[in-house]
Amino acid sequence: MPITTVVNVKAVIGSKYKDDRIIALIPMVENDIRSYCNDSFAEGIPEEYELNAIKMIQFHLENKAGLTNEGLSRHSVGYSTEYPKSITRGLKRKLVW
Repeated sequence: MPITTVVNVKAVIGSKYKDDRIIALIPMVENDIRSYCNDSFAEGIPEEYELNAIKMIQFHLENKAGLTNEGLSRHSVGYSTEYPKSITRGLKRKLVW
């Protein structure tokens, strides 16, 4: 069962985004959570991570992919491949030895 639904995502972030985009992002975000936590969650991702998943979906919908800063003079652009701490706060990482 998916971590969240289109209805829940739209209830939190608003309904200005198309359902198809949200549906496509749900499995990607689930994989990001599994990877971040170093856990396959064989019994399913915990329900308390739903808000984190919705924030991750919102991050993908509202931000340019990986863009952290952009300057105008001499055109400087910075990229990041990680979610901000405000999104990953609350996700528990599993230590792997």
